[in-house]
Amino acid sequence: MTVEKNTAAHAETHAELLAQLAGSICTRSLNRFAQESRQDGESLMDAVERYEIDYAWHVLASDRMRDASLALLEAKLGQPASDAHKRCVADVLSAAAAGQASELLMSFDSDVPERLATLLCERHERMTKREAVAGTRDLWIRPSDTRPSACSGTTPSSCRSRGASPWHPRPACSCPDAPASRCIRPCRLARC
Repeated sequence: MTVEKNTAAHAETHAELLAQLAGSICTRSLNRFAQESRQDGESLMDAVERYEIDYAWHVLASDRMRDASLALLEAKLGQPASDAHKRCVADVLSAAAAGQASELLMSFDSDVPERLATLLCERHERMTKREAVAGTRDLWIRPSDTRPSACSGTTPSSCRSRGASPWHPRPACSCPDAPASRCIRPCRLARC
């Protein structure tokens, strides 16, 4: 069941990233690009070389695009990209390439690497915050599971009846008889 949830969450995140990235991809048809080149007074060949134009599917699936995206992601994170980040970048770029019409053109000099790195960095920050919150959940236990706490009630309902929260920070304890999972700081309680 957990694997199914993780797979579903990954697919949803992947689809979300792809949708956000696809909305920022700038492509042109060959006819449109030729018209723009003509307006600028340059030949199609000169414009293709100057703007580093190729088929959008080729640009997005290129090692160059992947490497640029990873380099920007690493710079934003301040650390090397994880294997999961590398897979995600490759998967999203590959899916974006597959979604392009075969005749559309795109420049290698685009903001796709910056946009993808920003989206992944935002995602990384959200996941880090979620993991930090999940990691602090074990610091909060029901009053009935604790030694003396802010609520002297013995059950969550007795705490609620006095207007207190049924969840309290685990008391700081270093008693030898307390399980290690319940001790997080040196004991300040006189009983210990």
